[in-house]
Amino acid sequence: MIINMYIKKLNNKIIMIPIKYPMTEYEVRILFNIGSNIEQAIESGYIHLFEHIVILEDMMDYLSDSVYFAEGYTDLDHMQIKFSCQNNEEIIGLLNYICKITEQIEIPNRIIKKAQEIVLTEMKKNKIRNEENKSKIKLLSEGKLDLPIGRKENIEKIDITNFLKFINEYLNCVEVGLIIFSNIDNEKIFGICKNIFGKEKVQNKTKILVEPKLSCLKNQKLVIKDNQKLNKKIFCLLVEWHKDIKNIILQQLFEVILKDFMKEKKITIGCKVITKEIMYLTITFENCIDIDWVIRNFVLSKKSIMRGKNNLKKQFSEIEKIGLNKWYILDEIYKNFLYNMPIIDIKNIPYILQIIDNLVYEDVKGYFDNLSNCSCKIIEYAGA
Repeated sequence: MIINMYIKKLNNKIIMIPIKYPMTEYEVRILFNIGSNIEQAIESGYIHLFEHIVILEDMMDYLSDSVYFAEGYTDLDHMQIKFSCQNNEEIIGLLNYICKITEQIEIPNRIIKKAQEIVLTEMKKNKIRNEENKSKIKLLSEGKLDLPIGRKENIEKIDITNFLKFINEYLNCVEVGLIIFSNIDNEKIFGICKNIFGKEKVQNKTKILVEPKLSCLKNQKLVIKDNQKLNKKIFCLLVEWHKDIKNIILQQLFEVILKDFMKEKKITIGCKVITKEIMYLTITFENCIDIDWVIRNFVLSKKSIMRGKNNLKKQFSEIEKIGLNKWYILDEIYKNFLYNMPIIDIKNIPYILQIIDNLVYEDVKGYFDNLSNCSCKIIEYAGA
């Protein structure tokens, strides 16, 4: 099954990414390409509060004829919201609601107050985890950024006038991506979106929101005392953004080779984006295994590279055989919309397999050598 992914643009404000995808659940995901890292200290938590406002049933009742299941997430570099509905007809009402919450907006005080209570409850409930995550963000941003959830004092004593001013400046600057899962034909859904979002709007950008310039080049270590996570280490390597397919494939091959070497030992590889310029490759080791052990014992050989290439090719061949699942599609679209990464679709897989075949020892060793020279921040969990 080949998924038809294409991107359409309406005005300079809304980017449409319709997908025709057979499913029983209908949903629309919204991506805002600006996150909490642009907030000043006095604004800390405002975008996260806005996320909670737009998923409130009270807000939907205020701006729409229907209520939809919704959940959201605010990160340093973006904000995302997922809406679910029952059928294609409901999607039209939902798109109208989305249009209203992504333009200049007035929010009743009662709705702001209700979202404020929810956020404060969330802060209280997750106090210990938030303190831990706050210390991680301070480490990775070298003290420059707050947690997206914000500062308690800002939310408790919120100045509603300043909050609304900030949110409307945010909506004036942010670029919005829509990902639509439905059984409606792509051209038809785009026509519906054009009727809703296609009116020319005057862009009056009174303020430009810019991400902070960070260097993050120091090698630093954070020790978190927690009996429940004893002997866990996270190595955060400050890596360059790679937006060409060859280097993306090299990173995937690195993960396959390292996981194959670790075998039963638990290891997790991921990434953490701080700004559009700053990204960490994160390698989490558990059960006393750390990077020193890897350096002492790991040998990059032509045999290990060949085994890794075969395993990676097997993964892509399996995707080509069974088709793309929803989560793969979402991940590719997120990376394309937020970071301008190339989308790897089924039709690209023969090309991907060729790239993997053409990788030689020097390519892989060069990638490993570059990682070993990256700035590194270590998060270590130790017993209290």
